[in-house]
Amino acid sequence: MNLPWLPVSLCALATASLTGLLQFAGLFQVPEWAVYDRLLSLRAIEPIDDRLTIVTIDETDIETVGQWPLSDDTLVRLIRILQGYDPAAIGLDLYRNLPVAPGNAQWQALLASTPNLICVEKGIGERVPPPKSLQETDRVALTDLLVDADGTIRRALLSHPLPDESLRLSLGAKLALMYLEKRDIALEEIDPIQKRYRLGKATFVPFDGNDGGYVRTNDSGYQILLNYRGNLENFRTLSLTQVLNHPLDPDWVRDRIVLIGSVAPSLNDFFYTPLSHRSSNTPQAVPGIVVHANLASQLLSAALDGRSPIRTLPEPVEWLWMGVWSAAGAIVPWKLFAMRDDERRLASGTGAIVICGAFGCIVLFTSSYGAFLANVWLPTIAPFIASVASATTVTMYHLRQLQREREQLKQQQFQLERDRIRAEAASQTKSQFLANMSHELRTPLNAILGFTQIVRRDADLKPSHRDYLDIVYRSSEHLLELIDDILDLAKLEAGRMSLDESNFDLYDLIESSVELF
Repeated sequence: MNLPWLPVSLCALATASLTGLLQFAGLFQVPEWAVYDRLLSLRAIEPIDDRLTIVTIDETDIETVGQWPLSDDTLVRLIRILQGYDPAAIGLDLYRNLPVAPGNAQWQALLASTPNLICVEKGIGERVPPPKSLQETDRVALTDLLVDADGTIRRALLSHPLPDESLRLSLGAKLALMYLEKRDIALEEIDPIQKRYRLGKATFVPFDGNDGGYVRTNDSGYQILLNYRGNLENFRTLSLTQVLNHPLDPDWVRDRIVLIGSVAPSLNDFFYTPLSHRSSNTPQAVPGIVVHANLASQLLSAALDGRSPIRTLPEPVEWLWMGVWSAAGAIVPWKLFAMRDDERRLASGTGAIVICGAFGCIVLFTSSYGAFLANVWLPTIAPFIASVASATTVTMYHLRQLQREREQLKQQQFQLERDRIRAEAASQTKSQFLANMSHELRTPLNAILGFTQIVRRDADLKPSHRDYLDIVYRSSEHLLELIDDILDLAKLEAGRMSLDESNFDLYDLIESSVELF
């Protein structure tokens, strides 16, 4: 049974399986991250989120106050000024586990009297505790950031359990929930098994270690993919010096989330994000406070504006997606090779790979970009590799088939040429034999003709016998003519024939032919 599609199906299945194993081994993780970063950078620049304001502490501010870490007194002045403008929440992205004189008493009093002030601790790895007076309260958030193996932050923590099994929210999540609580929007549990939650207009599903281009990544805690709004320029910013030398524009603080953090290069609190390559070829790291601001902005935009979180396909669907591209990579060159011979030659060899590769690049990356605009991350590298591998395998298979056919054709041509030479040699031998045997054939017939003529002259011959002899004579003459023609043809084939023109009587020829029958 001829199944021309069977090799193509086996090729697509084999390459998809092999690519899947390579994907599972993590070989495509970093390239998938690079594509993800590029897709994120290609999106339109988001507008400034005026629901957040960042109070930055740069090198100039540190020189102005003349101290680092900032003293408790400086922080008290800063937060009292901000609190006077009635912000929704204040997030202090500075570790304050130890007192920094002067002003510790005032600082402790401020912590006790400012319920919307959130301080931070480091809860993963080597811990850095929060202020002692806040350790048993819900006014502490995690400042831990999730850095991928290539040094880029693509994920964010919403919450993570502490060693004592208590749950702690991250800084961005805590501030966003406080802001939304003032608008009567609270986090609702939809599915406790799958840990699905609803927040306003958005539904959140926790990150899985194999989502998107990730492979067996640590997914402890409640993680999501960061849907970045932008870098520092995408948020309203005030310097520490500006706030201390107030007045400020009330609209920048009132009912807003205010984050306080360092942007000074000397403090080395900088991280790379997928947007680090957007403005220049040299990657630009951003302060950690910007990452926290992006998470808070993402949650607010999702809950209030319906801005969807970045989603991924279920793992079986990702495998199916890769299988479709593996099949496409196998079918395209297979169809090209099935064309007419001239088109087949035109599309053979690496041409099929180039056509399939170009087609795959355009359609695959366009599909991925279109899906990403809808906040869906489609794997790109693994399907592309599967497509090219299938195209290459099918092309090599067809080239092998063509080579085998050419070899068979050469063998057949060689056999035909050898048979032709043998046939010509046999024909030449036959012709030479017949040409040389002309007298052995003609002599007996001439003898028959001669004896027939002699017998016909006998006067005692009966009329019926004479008629028989006439028939024998004419038949012998006809046979002699046929033999002469055959011998003449043999002489012609042997190159020993010469043609002589002579006259003949057509009527006699016809009459004699009729008498034979």
